[in-house]
Amino acid sequence: MKKNIAFYLFLIPILSFAQNSVSITKIIESDCSNPFVKSVELYVDGSVDFSSEVQLNYMQNGGLWSDIQINVSDFGVISDKFIYIIRDLGLMQAEFPNTIFETNSAFPEFNTIITGTSTNGNDGYQVVLNGNVVSQFGQTDTDADTDVTWEHDDSVVSRKLDIPDNGLWDETHWEYSGKNSLDGETACNGGAGIEAYLASLGGIFPLQYGSGNSDPNNLILLPNTTGSFSFVPQAPLVRPPLNVFYHIPKGDITTMPILMVFHGSERDGGPHRDFWIDMANDTNFIVIAPEFSTANYPGLGDNYLMANLFDDGDTPSMATFNSPNEWTFSILDPLFDYVKEGISGTQQNYNAWGHSGGAQFLHRFVTYLPNSNLNIAVCSNAGWYTVPETGVSFPYGIDNGQLPIVDLTTAFSRKLIVHLGQNDNDPNSGLRRNAVVDAQQGIHRLERGQYYFNTSQNVASNMGVPFNWELQELSNVGHNPQLMANDALQYFLTNFLSVDALNDSQKPKIYPNPVNNGFVTILSSNTAAMHVYVYDVLGKEVKKEKLTTNTLNVSDLQPGIYIIKTLQNNAFSTQKIIIN
Repeated sequence: MKKNIAFYLFLIPILSFAQNSVSITKIIESDCSNPFVKSVELYVDGSVDFSSEVQLNYMQNGGLWSDIQINVSDFGVISDKFIYIIRDLGLMQAEFPNTIFETNSAFPEFNTIITGTSTNGNDGYQVVLNGNVVSQFGQTDTDADTDVTWEHDDSVVSRKLDIPDNGLWDETHWEYSGKNSLDGETACNGGAGIEAYLASLGGIFPLQYGSGNSDPNNLILLPNTTGSFSFVPQAPLVRPPLNVFYHIPKGDITTMPILMVFHGSERDGGPHRDFWIDMANDTNFIVIAPEFSTANYPGLGDNYLMANLFDDGDTPSMATFNSPNEWTFSILDPLFDYVKEGISGTQQNYNAWGHSGGAQFLHRFVTYLPNSNLNIAVCSNAGWYTVPETGVSFPYGIDNGQLPIVDLTTAFSRKLIVHLGQNDNDPNSGLRRNAVVDAQQGIHRLERGQYYFNTSQNVASNMGVPFNWELQELSNVGHNPQLMANDALQYFLTNFLSVDALNDSQKPKIYPNPVNNGFVTILSSNTAAMHVYVYDVLGKEVKKEKLTTNTLNVSDLQPGIYIIKTLQNNAFSTQKIIIN
């Protein structure tokens, strides 16, 4: 006998701009009842108008696809994001507490509509886009009482990876968690919730994970676009998938610099990408913001901040020290390569910025994988640090941290900037507090960042190795990611503006520096015409001219730090100046 049950249908994107489409990737039926948690998840890649292009057919008890349609027209035009069709908002939030379901179309996070359609676990779904069936779950005109995967009582069914969705039903394309496997797991019946259960299954079962209609490796990114894509780490890496938010300005993206941005404990890649959009447009660099969701990377400390170095980072041991293929850090270079393929890029490295928890993740990345393709790391307002000192156990020091001295030596040679807001000095602002870290590093972020830098500098000096780190403090700013991002840009500008940089011996000589009288002398051994561009610390072009003499008038600029970029014979040079 059939029962009304909690039912979920999931769809995921095709990662190519060549074709806009949607694909069903996950079906979940739970033991919740009255009210029922009825849900459909879709991902739109590119732009699709749901009011005119999409029809979602529902086959009940082996009936015709044409008998019932679920109305999805209220979505309107959707571009590059997951959307949800649900029956009960409160129950969905209880089962998936880390997933946003926004029903107000006035908000940019809008992704959810509520429907009263009642479904059973063995009914079918069919997505029709512009008259073509692009995805289907369920055998046409068939009641599924004898089909285990289709019937899937109180369980989850997920599409297998790397199998193109041709719009036809094929049971062999799906992975099944087992009959009644969700019983007792749902929050509605006293369990930890469906989201937590899917995370425990891992593999292809968590939300926002699966394959689409085309090759999942076929990512194509275009200039002047903002959106997100799914990144699935490939073997030998053993890490879950993640959603990656991006912004690409106009211009030649094949050489455009790439900045990776790391969020904090909020797990919000989209807003952290957005902090940089205006600066990226002004200065022409690509922003990539991976999001390490609670569903796929449960446990803020172990899986994200400490990158799964150990099974339990607070009690490290050789026995629980994981292979680098299991480190979250190990995702970053492959993600960089994946983006390069998507833009047909020639970039050799990337830069990175992290704020709060993102700064924790980033400074440990530099320490444990110092030979990566990362160029400059700016770590803003981390809550606490893995300080490279002995006598203190990991995660606060390096005792028991399994860190080779050769890697620490290399890490000291990398460009890492400890970036601190001088007003980030509240000891009760949500950072980790305990007797060990308080006694070692201090009681607030400013103190701890200063301790981290000063101790690291002393350790490098005692080792007799090069130390290429900087301590930069920003006055009158506290724990504010947008203001810290604005200030951090200056430390990337020379790299962002120097794609075709001259070597030091060929660079024009710019003096005096600092500038006190409003004029700068620029001398070059090259006799070709020189174009000069001046940028402020936010990357905004504030002056440009073709020089006819060796003197540039900067008396109209406010005192501060600027980047001067010169262009001769298609060769760039950039230098920082201070105007008093």
